Amino acid sequence: MGQRNIGGGGENFFGAWCNLAGITANVSASDMNGWDVLIEMDSPETALDPLRIHEGMVEAKIQIKSTDGNKKHVDVELSNLRKMSTTLLPAFYVLIEFDKKHAPVRAYIKHVDKAMITDVLKRIAELTKENPKVKLNNRKMRVKFTEEILPLDPSTLKSLLKKHLGFSQSEYVEIKRCALESAGFENGGYRIQFSIPDAQQLEKLIDASLGKQVGVEVNELHGSVVRFGLTTHLPELSSSSAVLSILDVLPDDIGKLTFRKKATGQSYSFQANFYRGVINSLLPLEQQKIRIDANYFEVLLRNDRKSMTLTMTISPDQLHNIEGLLKSFSAYQMLREPQGIKLELDFFGVKASFDLGTSDAFDDYAYQISKLRKIVDIKRYFDWSEPLMLTLAEIGPELERLDRAHALFVNSTGPITLTFNGDDGPPIGVEANCFYVASLKLGRYLFIDLLVVTGVVETQSDQRQKIVGSNKVSIYKTVLESETNSTESLKAEIESAMNSHEPKRTIFDFTPLFFTHVLGIPHETPV
Repeated sequence: MGQRNIGGGGENFFGAWCNLAGITANVSASDMNGWDVLIEMDSPETALDPLRIHEGMVEAKIQIKSTDGNKKHVDVELSNLRKMSTTLLPAFYVLIEFDKKHAPVRAYIKHVDKAMITDVLKRIAELTKENPKVKLNNRKMRVKFTEEILPLDPSTLKSLLKKHLGFSQSEYVEIKRCALESAGFENGGYRIQFSIPDAQQLEKLIDASLGKQVGVEVNELHGSVVRFGLTTHLPELSSSSAVLSILDVLPDDIGKLTFRKKATGQSYSFQANFYRGVINSLLPLEQQKIRIDANYFEVLLRNDRKSMTLTMTISPDQLHNIEGLLKSFSAYQMLREPQGIKLELDFFGVKASFDLGTSDAFDDYAYQISKLRKIVDIKRYFDWSEPLMLTLAEIGPELERLDRAHALFVNSTGPITLTFNGDDGPPIGVEANCFYVASLKLGRYLFIDLLVVTGVVETQSDQRQKIVGSNKVSIYKTVLESETNSTESLKAEIESAMNSHEPKRTIFDFTPLFFTHVLGIPHETPV
């Protein structure tokens, strides 16, 4: 009489269940790869869903364990557990109980999920740390079964498998890949140790932990990776000296910073980030500080509340929103006399205020403020709601033209003088309507205004004549990005605006000056 082979019997019964449930079961020639059966299941739900018709069949690896007892666990070699845990395909252990009978009386499944993967990899990491040459096939780990296939029939088996597998193989694989990569790194992955050479570098380290982009000189840098609480030295992250930077420091809160002049009530508010720093708790109270970053303004407060530093920085080459820049310069100007000014902070739902005392005099920004106000006026004149981003360097060369453009666009008073060769225009004494395009380039933007200027032709010199306009009307205005290739459509729109205008006087067209000298393209428009 042959020996009872419950292992083979278990595999045969599992294969029969799969056949009856409509699951394709491919038996492994050997279990060298850790699995006994590779199953495939079609998903009719995805076939009918237009958003999921690209999904293929769902596949999974199955390792079958059979027993004649009623133990709800098996001890499995770590080599096998590692293969079943690290495969990106879904993996299951199936326990079949025969209880000395000819057919199974109970069966259970165990999904190799994130928790089990973590336990397996942690155990392997611990053993490898103790002995790098450990043979995993000689070490075992207990797998416990709690999910019973009840009732014991093919449809129950299929429904339990589908519960864990879902309808998308690609989504499952991505989730498992993330679980494998993150296992053991729940408390962070890398550690560095270093020494600070002096107090100055310690102060820089504090500032770096508060989100400031500064480099910190350190000595005896030693890097390591920590996984499952086990530390592994990393020579590539070690050096006798280095410059350390802390990147992407997230603020502890986002709130508001306000400067208020108590005598007049004038105030300027700015959104600000609040940083407490990750190393404050390791420092004496007198060295601890917090940082409040409001872009153009930075406040450093010592935790002992004995000192506060307020600094203001505007980079000349950085793009700035014009409205925000004007508000910042205006606040700068108000802070030239800090007496009577209150600094108000609003973070974590708590408000606090400080009276500013004497300080070194800030620069006078009245000139910059006047120019920025003119730019804002022009932006409003064009009813342009998009943010206007400029650098201080871009504003500089346009200051002279800015004053003239502001006077032309915004100020309605004062005559407008247009000059031309005597032979090109109407005779002296004739009242004419002149089409004239005024423009201003700011950064990458071109502000364009088509004006109708009304005036009488006068003599300016022997060869030149002029029209002194006593009245102007804007009939078309727009803002273009100077990099766009929209000159043809611009010409068409300006000509359409001119043709739609109903003149009551002689027409004189100055628009070719704009197209030739500003845009650099030939242009002819009938007078």
